[in-house]
Amino acid sequence: MPKFDTVKTNGSLRIGFNRALSLLRPACHALVAPRAVVLDAGGRARPLVRQRRQPSGNLAAQFESAVSDLLQLIDDSGSHGRRLHLVVSEFWARPVVLQLPGQAPSDDEIDIVLQSHYRRTYADLMGGWHWCWDRQGTQLLAVAWPTAGLAALRAGLAKRSGTLVTAKPLAIDLVAQAPMECRSAWLAIIEQQSFTLVRQQNGIWQGWCSSPVGTDSDLTQSLSLQLVRESARRADDCRVLTLIDLTGAAPINLIRKTLADAGWSPRVWSPSQSDASLACRLSQAMASGVPA
Repeated sequence: MPKFDTVKTNGSLRIGFNRALSLLRPACHALVAPRAVVLDAGGRARPLVRQRRQPSGNLAAQFESAVSDLLQLIDDSGSHGRRLHLVVSEFWARPVVLQLPGQAPSDDEIDIVLQSHYRRTYADLMGGWHWCWDRQGTQLLAVAWPTAGLAALRAGLAKRSGTLVTAKPLAIDLVAQAPMECRSAWLAIIEQQSFTLVRQQNGIWQGWCSSPVGTDSDLTQSLSLQLVRESARRADDCRVLTLIDLTGAAPINLIRKTLADAGWSPRVWSPSQSDASLACRLSQAMASGVPA
């Protein structure tokens, strides 16, 4: 299975030739999320934004629909024959952090470990899902996405003489830039229809989960309850939390007060343009980009 940043495509002479040509052109960057898809084709043009309808169908169908919107943006911008760096909302992700036992296992052994974990956790619901992973010391960071959407993206890019260079979960891209004032802390990343929790200790990921949400009131309650569950499951007494609102519209004051009343020490991080990750910049472009 491919690792983060090394998304593989079955090779052919034509794909190899297109990949070589794409290196001569500036790369594109995209964010696929439930509420919108954003494509930054580079240069002086502002990012293109395609707002999405209320999601319907299962997660796999929704993800494939979002991929279709992204391919349409590539057509609209005339960005054929380009390399693509993709960030994917955690709304569609099934993330996990696992401890690697003993000596560093081989790639095949890691694949077996992940297959066992996902089958044990999701059973038949893992049918049609595809996982990627990366090592971080003795930790294994992995995420599963719907296979059909990834296959449609690769095929669509190949038809447009383009290549998928990297595909990252939003949290992987964003947390690398988030400041860690304490060596032990939680991060809560708020999107429009989901939130993600990351537990870090000395910069090492120890926990990673994502939950869907509905209304703002659901968000406040769900976030608080999920923090309680994760802390209890881990027997974790850390109460330091950084909130990152990617929507720009979450009830942050209410969330902060609710968590503070529950014994947490929340702070809000609002990245500036200079230190924003790709995920942050593309999220901000959802509100300010050019509608497609």
